[in-house]
Amino acid sequence: GAPGAPNPATRPADTGSVGGAAPPPPPAHPRRVRAPGGVAVVDGGSGLAAGLAERLTQLGCPAYPAENPEAAGGLILLGGLAAVEGSDDAAEMYQRAFAWARAVAPNLERDGGLLITVQDTGGSFGLSASPGERAWLGGLPGLARTAAKEWPAASVKAIDIDRGRRDAAEIVEAIVTELRTGGDDLDVGLSAEGERSVVTTPTSAPATVSEDGVTLPDRAVLVVTGGAKGVTAVTLRELSARCRPRLALFGRTELRDEPIECAAAQDERSLVAALCGRDPGAGRPPLAELSKRAREVLAVREIRRNIEDLTAAGAEVRYFALDATDPAAVEATLATVRADWGPIDGVIHAAGVLADQRIADKTDDQFQRVVRTKVKGLQVLLQATADDPLETMVLFSSVAARFGNPGQCDYALANEVLNQVAAAEAARRPDCRVRAIAWGPWDGGMVTPTLAARFRERSIPLIPPDAGARAFVAELAGDGRTQVVIAAGTVAHAV
Repeated sequence: GAPGAPNPATRPADTGSVGGAAPPPPPAHPRRVRAPGGVAVVDGGSGLAAGLAERLTQLGCPAYPAENPEAAGGLILLGGLAAVEGSDDAAEMYQRAFAWARAVAPNLERDGGLLITVQDTGGSFGLSASPGERAWLGGLPGLARTAAKEWPAASVKAIDIDRGRRDAAEIVEAIVTELRTGGDDLDVGLSAEGERSVVTTPTSAPATVSEDGVTLPDRAVLVVTGGAKGVTAVTLRELSARCRPRLALFGRTELRDEPIECAAAQDERSLVAALCGRDPGAGRPPLAELSKRAREVLAVREIRRNIEDLTAAGAEVRYFALDATDPAAVEATLATVRADWGPIDGVIHAAGVLADQRIADKTDDQFQRVVRTKVKGLQVLLQATADDPLETMVLFSSVAARFGNPGQCDYALANEVLNQVAAAEAARRPDCRVRAIAWGPWDGGMVTPTLAARFRERSIPLIPPDAGARAFVAELAGDGRTQVVIAAGTVAHAV
């Protein structure tokens, strides 16, 4: 379950709908774009930085192609307009964009200023047009939405502009016009025809979806990343009770036998004590290492228990310990699955890790690990199943991607990529049921008791596990929309 959550007082459930078809008329006196210290414009392979910086400077806002951002009071990231060859190119762009954002974070958090991200994923953030292969470059809004939460004094905007046949000068002018006349709208789409749209939140209650009629073939072969622990295992139990799938579960945990001394210990603290007794004296590992071992024991127990529960519910289960971002390992494992069970019928990508820190404090390694697990893991899975007759594809996203969440710029960015890729895959595979589910926080899984207490303090409701499992199964029934937000008590379809 994704721990990011919207502020219920302002936006309780974002369906990601796009509204407002016409651009606003230019005001009589367009506002000046202000950024103390000037605006650093990061080209990112777009070829537009020099032209955009020159045009902004002409209009009274000093700007320059980015060299040294530490003194900048504004940042424009254009990497989402570059050419793309897949998730590896995108990952490099995201890493650089994050580094620039981190460099200006102290300035923008303290003094306000400007952060703008620009991309071309069809002009609608994947909500009304397929972004195609450019979906891999569609994650920058997650960074912007999180920055807006962390830097409330700053002006933040995510622009999705369909370049179409327009030349560089026309694209520059469209961006400048939005900056001068677009007001405070956070997520703005600009079509190739010049129409402007805004991602909005409807005020009406979202419709629910029937849980009946899950349309999976009997003994459907499903490959699931991150499916052996946490809330994903809860959802799979509900599914297994209804349609008896064959589940190939991918996880990072090796199913090693635990030391006999640990048998009676039931929590991390008692396990650490048992392991201390196993390694007495000066040669005993440090406490941090013993705690890590204890968590591994608990993880193995959880996986074994979940496999038993899934089997009892009606599934046939195999667990594979591997790195889901390793193409060779995934290909070899899937070859084994096909040899035993036949072609892959569906994939569920639910793997994810967290490394929560504000933008100013997050390390490159933390950012890369969070993004790689989600984005590279998805690319590897899609490539490895490119020739399988997939009928179902479910990507576990997060409301952090829709709303941003302090400390989770990487998680929000990665999950926004999943949303965009789902839109592209739905267009590319008309016979495949594709869902990107932006989960609100669950009462369990990645939401630890400490996190759960924080959500309750903020009056953010948690998804009960049984209700979340039923909502997941409901998304596999009938012809729902591609991008879905599911928070406590709501199911909202985006596309």
